[in-house]
Amino acid sequence: ALIGKHKASLGTGNKLESKPNKYPLISKNIVEFRTYANNNNVDGLKGYQQNDIHWADLLRKLAFIEFATLDIQAIMKGYTEGQYSATHLATVTEAGVNRIIVANAHADLYRVGQAISVGTSLGGNQIFYGRTITSIDVYDASNKAITFDGDPVNITTGNMLYNSGWKTGFSNQLLASSGSIVANDGKYPCVYRGIESPFGDVWEFIDGLNINDGQAWVCKNAANYASNLFASPYEQLGYVNYNASGYIQSMGFDPNFPFAQLPTAITGSTTPTQYYGDYYYQNAGQRIALFGGCWYYGADAGLSFWNLKYASSFADMSVGGRLLKKPL
Repeated sequence: ALIGKHKASLGTGNKLESKPNKYPLISKNIVEFRTYANNNNVDGLKGYQQNDIHWADLLRKLAFIEFATLDIQAIMKGYTEGQYSATHLATVTEAGVNRIIVANAHADLYRVGQAISVGTSLGGNQIFYGRTITSIDVYDASNKAITFDGDPVNITTGNMLYNSGWKTGFSNQLLASSGSIVANDGKYPCVYRGIESPFGDVWEFIDGLNINDGQAWVCKNAANYASNLFASPYEQLGYVNYNASGYIQSMGFDPNFPFAQLPTAITGSTTPTQYYGDYYYQNAGQRIALFGGCWYYGADAGLSFWNLKYASSFADMSVGGRLLKKPL
């Protein structure tokens, strides 16, 4: 299988793509991502889809074996300590600029090279989505100027500043196939075996997995993937997911579907690194799967972080996907 090196962006013809120097596609639901991925299957091409439970399972096992730990953040933090707060407000109004002035305490939480967006509401992106910080400089005794690339914009006092999905292609800074850029402190993304941001950065939709009141159903053939389907060709797992959210202690196992290992017990602890070290969200009703966490989930994120609490209509600026191609 060919896994997208980069978080997915949207190309010509509404085709999901994996290309450098793009900000991740966000604010689309799992059905839209599935359609965009399938749009690549034209002119004799076959096998394109969005990331699924089969590949997520393989990726997790490879990393666990290589690093001899279930807590992947003990090795690489990934982009998990970014900012997403309604309190990071512009303190100065300026027209036609490539900077936003914010209080010192807020500016100090950002780093050169990070992606940012600005909105009139948290996550709204009304001013812009996806720019890269080029410098952070003193403005006056109380404020700093965060300068960003791209076209000039108008900034109004009270506009909200926050991080967003990292621009793809950052792995060209690394000579090794696995590692972190700049620093392994959660402020920067990581790469695993050439795959950028396998966790953190933006959540990834995971296809081939549907949940109904904690009972997971899986599908083996990507051609049959559909949301909210709980009948053939989807098949029911032989265990039920745990009915409360928390840090994961153990995963279920069905020998008929060994690729589908989902949380069946939680630790109830805030220091669970002797187990998986990752968090689990659940909810009653018909749900889809998000995987890995995003830039502001801190220690919760990782290669076992499952978010199974949202409906198939869910879309958010912190959620994206990845393109996958399997041989047919």
